[in-house]
Amino acid sequence: MKDKKAMTLDELIAKKTKKDEKQNAEELYELASGGCVTVQGAPDDVVMATVSKLDASNIDSLVSAYDYLIYNSVKELRDPALHEQLDIKDPIDVVASILDVTDRLELGTYLLDRAGLKETVDEVKK
Repeated sequence: MKDKKAMTLDELIAKKTKKDEKQNAEELYELASGGCVTVQGAPDDVVMATVSKLDASNIDSLVSAYDYLIYNSVKELRDPALHEQLDIKDPIDVVASILDVTDRLELGTYLLDRAGLKETVDEVKK
């Protein structure tokens, strides 16, 4: 059995830095309908709010929760100029106006998996 010991201040700072780097890391995600979007990790509060909204028995609730997560993970979707160009009143509506349901479901699932919550989502879906 390995001896347990409290993390040092330097180890705590390194852990925070690693978390921030993971959250801020950008990557391209290929959409099923074609094209790619640049995604980042969403802040913890956004991820937790998404999980709390998940209700697999209600597809509207599931897609709505994913729209919230997608909006907060794809910075281009938060551009006010895009909202104005598309005449979007509620900023999160930009997700549905651009992406089809398949893309929204797949991207939302991917983003939760990227946040390390795939098992949690699978349990909710049961």
